[in-house]
Amino acid sequence: MYLKNLDKVAVTFFLFIFLIIFGFTYFQIQSHHWSSGKPFDLTSIYNSLLIVSGYYQEFRDLPSFTQFFLHGSIYKLVSFLDTDIPRNIEIYLNSDNKDIVIQKLFIISRYLNSFFYFIFCVYFFKLLNFYKVNKLFIYLSILFLFTIDSIIYGLTRIRPDVLCILFFTLSYYNLLLFFKIKKINLLFLSGLFLFLSLMAKIQAILFFPLILLNIIFNIKKIKKKDLNNFNYKFDLKIK
Repeated sequence: MYLKNLDKVAVTFFLFIFLIIFGFTYFQIQSHHWSSGKPFDLTSIYNSLLIVSGYYQEFRDLPSFTQFFLHGSIYKLVSFLDTDIPRNIEIYLNSDNKDIVIQKLFIISRYLNSFFYFIFCVYFFKLLNFYKVNKLFIYLSILFLFTIDSIIYGLTRIRPDVLCILFFTLSYYNLLLFFKIKKINLLFLSGLFLFLSLMAKIQAILFFPLILLNIIFNIKKIKKKDLNNFNYKFDLKIK
């Protein structure tokens, strides 16, 4: 669970953040038609349908594959509950009211985007808490994030930026845990999340120096005898 091992104050704080993020999204999309958004919103929906239909994505600039894959997978899951949601691009093309379909996909993607921002806040907290930063400062830092124009803009658009940052944060956090508790599965997860970050937005490569500094700083602490104490049992639970 994402809120596992958090104290009552932290849980209450994140419930508050959850209400802020999803409350903002709910009220904002009530008067926000998909056609009033940026072109990339529709590009994202279209390419997500392509991916889930087994086709190659047409938009590859970022490359945004992580976003398209996750959004398309959720579309497919929701289609079992709502018959208006297409499971693939062919069903969409044969639908009678494409405007309603696109609007529903747009709303799903917006809520997904908000969910990713919420999870980022949780792991941003865990990352700073790992370094024993004062919790009051962490809470204020998270609140400050929502005063930044790019964050507010990201909450109103369907963009891969949040996934890039989220998966990099997860990669970095699992790498820290790996050096702390020496479980090999954490190294695997760190690599996987780093890959997903790059596949969301190639600009994640700009964060690589943080990974390298982390490795260089911690590798000096590992003695040869410690290598024999690594836990090679695979446990894929996300900490």
